[in-house]
Amino acid sequence: MDGEYSVTRAASPLERAAHRRHGLFLAAAALGLGGLAFLLWSAPREPPALAVSEQRALAALPDAPAEAARVPAQLVSTHEPARPTPLPADELDDEPTRPAPLPAHELDDEPRRPHPITREHLRIFEENNRIAALNGAMDQGDFAALRRMNAEYRRDYPEDAHVLVEGYELIADCLEQRTAPVLAAARIFWERERASSLRRYVRRHCFGNEKTQ
Repeated sequence: MDGEYSVTRAASPLERAAHRRHGLFLAAAALGLGGLAFLLWSAPREPPALAVSEQRALAALPDAPAEAARVPAQLVSTHEPARPTPLPADELDDEPTRPAPLPAHELDDEPRRPHPITREHLRIFEENNRIAALNGAMDQGDFAALRRMNAEYRRDYPEDAHVLVEGYELIADCLEQRTAPVLAAARIFWERERASSLRRYVRRHCFGNEKTQ
């Protein structure tokens, strides 16, 4: 035919097969590019590199590990470490801790025995009983019994290790009558014997409410 109209020729089987192969190639290429993009997206990203000034500042910290200079500040955890959970009360050991036993070479072969009571011990016990009796007579104001027991104490304990004889004698005199010589002697004792256990009793029985200097 001729003129203004043209006739479209039908594609041959070879052309149609070429078109199919071209389409499959394009589809495979698109699939490969998509897989590559997915791999690049899912790959782990390196942390952003620190600036030179930040690396120098981290490296200048005292006693910092070498790896700390390469860890970005935003990656450092600020959470406190987990505290251990206390055990329930029924799981605690109620039995107290016992000290370790002594080694065998430190143990005594013989049982311990109390120290024997010597004559010196008996003398000290007797002295304590006499002092208690002297204090009882002093508290009762019995100056006659106080003088008598004080004389016995001076006879049996002449060393007067506690400086008691003079004090009891002054207290007996003050209980009987506070004369001027007795008060003068009591004041000398009070000012001189500052370590005596009878000093406060001399003040009480000889000076009463009088203020002493």
